Amino acid sequence: MAVLLFSVATLLLAATAQAQVVVSQVYGGGGNSGATLKNDFIELRNNGASAVSLDGWSVQYASSTGTTWSRTNLAGSIAPGGYYLIQQAQGNGGTVDLPTPDATGTLTLSGTAGKIALSRSTATLSGGCPLTDANLVDFVGFGSAANCFEGAAPTGTLSNTSAALRNGEGSIDTQNNGADFSVGTPNPRNSGAAPPDPPVARTIPQIQGNGLISPYVEKRVITEGVVTALKFNNGFFLQAANDDGDPATSEGLFVFTGSAPPASVAVGNRVRVTGTVAEFVPPSNPHQLTITQITGPTVEMLEAGVALPAPVELAAADLAPAALPGTLERLEGMRVSVARAVVVAPSGGSIDENDATASSDGVFHVTLPEVARPFREPGIGVMDIIPIPGDKHPPRFDTNQERLMVRSRGQVNAQPLSVDTGAEVTGLSGVLDYFSGTWALLSDPATPPTAGAGMAPRAVPDARYDEATIGSFNLLRLFDEVADGNGAVTLTPAALDKRLAKAALAICDFLKTPDILGVVEVENTRVLQLLSERIDATCASRPGYVPYLQPGNDVGGINVGFLVSSRATAGGAPRVEVLEVAQFGKNTPLANPDGSTSLLNDRPPLRLRARIHQDGAAGYPVTVIVNHLRSLNDMDDTAPGSNGWPTGGDRVRAKRAAQAAYLGGLVQQMQQADPNEKIVLVGDFNAFEFNDGYVDVMGILRGDAAPADQVLTWAASPVTTPLIDGSQLIADPAQRYSYVFGGNAQTLDHVLVNEALVMGADVQVDHARINADFGVDNFGDASVALRSSDHDPVRLAIRVPGFARADLSATVSADRASAAVGDTVSYTATVRNAGPGVAAPAAVAFVFAADVAPVLGAVAPGWTCEAPVQSGGSTRLACTTPSLASGVEAGFSLQVTVPASVAGGALGLGVSASSPVPDPANADNTAAVAVTVAALPQADLSVRLLGGAATFRRGAVATLLVPVRNAGPDSAEQVKVVLASNVEARHMAVAAPRGWSCGRAADTATGSAAQCTRSTPMASGSTQVLAFALVVPNRPKRGTVFAFTAQVESATPDPDTGNNRAQLIR
Repeated sequence: MAVLLFSVATLLLAATAQAQVVVSQVYGGGGNSGATLKNDFIELRNNGASAVSLDGWSVQYASSTGTTWSRTNLAGSIAPGGYYLIQQAQGNGGTVDLPTPDATGTLTLSGTAGKIALSRSTATLSGGCPLTDANLVDFVGFGSAANCFEGAAPTGTLSNTSAALRNGEGSIDTQNNGADFSVGTPNPRNSGAAPPDPPVARTIPQIQGNGLISPYVEKRVITEGVVTALKFNNGFFLQAANDDGDPATSEGLFVFTGSAPPASVAVGNRVRVTGTVAEFVPPSNPHQLTITQITGPTVEMLEAGVALPAPVELAAADLAPAALPGTLERLEGMRVSVARAVVVAPSGGSIDENDATASSDGVFHVTLPEVARPFREPGIGVMDIIPIPGDKHPPRFDTNQERLMVRSRGQVNAQPLSVDTGAEVTGLSGVLDYFSGTWALLSDPATPPTAGAGMAPRAVPDARYDEATIGSFNLLRLFDEVADGNGAVTLTPAALDKRLAKAALAICDFLKTPDILGVVEVENTRVLQLLSERIDATCASRPGYVPYLQPGNDVGGINVGFLVSSRATAGGAPRVEVLEVAQFGKNTPLANPDGSTSLLNDRPPLRLRARIHQDGAAGYPVTVIVNHLRSLNDMDDTAPGSNGWPTGGDRVRAKRAAQAAYLGGLVQQMQQADPNEKIVLVGDFNAFEFNDGYVDVMGILRGDAAPADQVLTWAASPVTTPLIDGSQLIADPAQRYSYVFGGNAQTLDHVLVNEALVMGADVQVDHARINADFGVDNFGDASVALRSSDHDPVRLAIRVPGFARADLSATVSADRASAAVGDTVSYTATVRNAGPGVAAPAAVAFVFAADVAPVLGAVAPGWTCEAPVQSGGSTRLACTTPSLASGVEAGFSLQVTVPASVAGGALGLGVSASSPVPDPANADNTAAVAVTVAALPQADLSVRLLGGAATFRRGAVATLLVPVRNAGPDSAEQVKVVLASNVEARHMAVAAPRGWSCGRAADTATGSAAQCTRSTPMASGSTQVLAFALVVPNRPKRGTVFAFTAQVESATPDPDTGNNRAQLIR
């Protein structure tokens, strides 16, 4: 509080500053019909703090477009804050005299429009607009017909009962007549009139207050602070040297000087300012917050070289999606900083059309790194001041206050920084200003920010063989070099060459030369033909575009048209066969409320009916309508309208709604006439895909218009079979935009398709990223496609079933030509698509001519394989993939163990590639390989039991011989002989020759048994004799006779097993 009291006390001791005299009122209707006052008059006001002598000064008058000046010389002085009344000619009417004038002249002023000059000389001025005269103190162009004025516009037009009154009791002077004056009832004041209250001493936070509006609007104040920035040579920023401790009140303020500030104003100077507080809104855009500023200032330097206040770092809450338009009001005019930010809208700039050059203004938009890119949302902006009737409830758009505008050269001596979307910007520091409904940081020239690389340009995908493609491109006022008086700018030959080069690069490399290209903002057929020739000369695809354009009604010489590919297909037909080109609605009227009419369609819709051909395939019929609807400009205009329209906005909205209804009606007629007609609408619709609250243009066109209470200007949709919005066919919502305006990504360039088209084909929509995200400075570079326009082009790809072709082939090989049973054979197979189109889906089947268990090794990426299935002596294994692109080869490996079932034959594998997509050459879709399998070895074994009956006496030892023979033809592997009897094991013994191994006899349920095995193969033709001895018991274990058996076997197949067993009964 001590600091605050000190600051106020200091201000109360402020010395007087240089005076400033302005023309505060002009009235030219004195004595005219309907006037009350008898005389014309001019009023002056001294907005300074000291008296000003008017000796040797004059006021001078010229007609609204005149160059001859008349004057009235002045004398005396004008007190600080006081008025000075100059009476002029008297008319024949009126009943009231002016207050006693301070000077009298005989100038006859116009009652509606003219020019008034205040000069510190009595020399008569010359010329129609002497704004640069060295003695000029102030100048007022009054009435819309005035051809000279301060700032952007003259005052409003006067009448016999109205005057031009300077705002703020005559104290507001922003050097802009249109903004500084209002038209109202004359109120002449002379030097005897009580001056307005003297300026009051207030700190900057007191002037700012804790709300959106200063509590001292139109009050004269004295304040002081440190100059923190100079802006555009029309003012400066002032910030309090001490914080008042209230976070709701800003410490900064803009002081508007209207021209270069005086020498006492330099960054780092502490100054005292006297002036009038104003809340400024640009007349060109009333739909925003006001800017608190001091106008008509006088400035006194108090101290030089003062350290600037430290910047306030903007926090996440300051630039969050939930932020309100007034969130940053508490920092208005203060020094702020942002350590890191991401560009969401590239740097703007200016374009010299006829020379095709461009320069950057260094203005771009950022968000904090963690904030998603802002998109335009449904509804009327929350700051729009347009009246909304009680029965209307349109959605409201919060205007995305997470955006921060950066004006990198917003301060004097700062340099522009050119950036593209996606770049990271670091080191932002400067003052916080406000432009076009967005808070803006004006970068400090001494510590400029730095930026990294932005996003890379991105083309649409290459078209598939089976796709027909339709594009749309706003070519940004593509004019030629011929001055033909049609309203179009005439380019220089060099500029035209540059524009053609950039457009050709964009269409060839990034839009991939669509079959049909709808173009917008083109002057004539000639420039389209030049573009076609440039594309063919520089683009490998050489589409052979044929131009189609029919002039419309646009006063600026822009039209819509087509480029249609005529390249020959393999079947000999042109790629696109044109059936009809027709323009609609060129003379259709728009009815005005006063009974007059105007043309509805500035750029009438142009319809192309065509058949797109593919090599030897039946043509694909399609109808394309290219459009360029009325712009969004002035749809929120609240100024009085013409032709009976209440406001200019009412007229614009009615026209936009009528255009949408007309185009929708055309589509409806076509769908009713032929429900199977495939229809595509392309172009710049100058409308969002949702309801903007003013007019739901796209809803009317699609057939799903917003309800009447949700939109200010409503129109019924004539479309009964709705159209599909192509933006919904873009999978990634972050890519659903074609334009960036004010930092908001949005779609203006649409593709609409009807049900008849989408029901018969797969469709995809893509934008080429070459314009909307790249700085305007790229416009003048003919070597790149970047910023060839301000709109990103869009392309629709239609997969035509009748166009599909995919030449599949299969190969297979084995790692050996022959194998034996039990060997493992490895197979390698490939499936290749030679194109020209995609095989979607694709499959491969592996069929073995045997019951096997194949094991998959390598499987191509993207393929899935089923488990093998055995059936009827064969094994099948299948693999599939959703898509096999043209020129792509898929490899597989399998391993199989050779089964015995194919011994002596071959193990065959067949491979077959397939797809539902037609194959123009299917003879190579199958392949086979066979591996020869060796026959199995054979060994014909036999066994006998030899022994006499005489030896079988009780207690005697009986010996049986067991000869085993291999009759061949091959050796017998792992020979085994089993000897059995019905005698207990304790009575038995066995013996065998070298190479055999016999186990002891063991009891069994019926007797006993012993087994002998051979450790080495038994050669073909050999005989081996084993012995079987026993002590004959009293009786057998089972039965009444002695029984003996011998059984021989081996691992080698035996062709005759009938002699492999022998039996002896005793």
